[in-house]
Amino acid sequence: VITPQPDADLDEVYVPQKVARVLTVPERVTPQNHARLTEAVLRGPRVLGGATRVLFPNKTIITLDLDPNPDSTTRRHVRLVPGCVVERHLRDGDSVLFNRHPSLHRMSIMAFRAVIKRDLSNTFSFNLSNTTPFNADFDGDEMNLHAPQTEEAQIEARVLLWSPSQIISPGSNRPIMALVQDTLLASSLLTRRDVRVSRADFMNLAMQLRYPC
Repeated sequence: VITPQPDADLDEVYVPQKVARVLTVPERVTPQNHARLTEAVLRGPRVLGGATRVLFPNKTIITLDLDPNPDSTTRRHVRLVPGCVVERHLRDGDSVLFNRHPSLHRMSIMAFRAVIKRDLSNTFSFNLSNTTPFNADFDGDEMNLHAPQTEEAQIEARVLLWSPSQIISPGSNRPIMALVQDTLLASSLLTRRDVRVSRADFMNLAMQLRYPC
């Protein structure tokens, strides 16, 4: 089920923790990510930021045990080497595909950056401006999240399906995403002739900017 997230970027989808522990992304071990993937193996399948399986270059597959204790004997004996593939949990910044049925046009499925929710809510959340291409609203609509399993698929998603590159509709050649609801109302209220913002309030607002000009 989907819910609104007004402060989300146009290319972000907020993912529940329980979903992030189920969806996995295969990542090949290199000297640069060795420490991070070793930590994921030690966390195991049940702790967010963990992993479920390790595939070795000799085709051996180790399924990590479900014990949440980080001192689990099985996981501590796994020694990662370059070339191993760790099936880790979904994490912030991963490319994901977000889809709402029925898929009637190109923008029915778009690519986003995953943001793992810090609370325990169990809904997918995203920017309200993305509802139009999905023909979605928040009255109980159900959507589906997919994690590309290869580097090629992840790059293809970012190049061809990335949400910010889908603003112009191929059918009408005009924007299909625009300011709506909260953002539109706030923009209108803040730009009225009689609205004055103090220097202190302006500086506090500027501190919240994610991408300062």
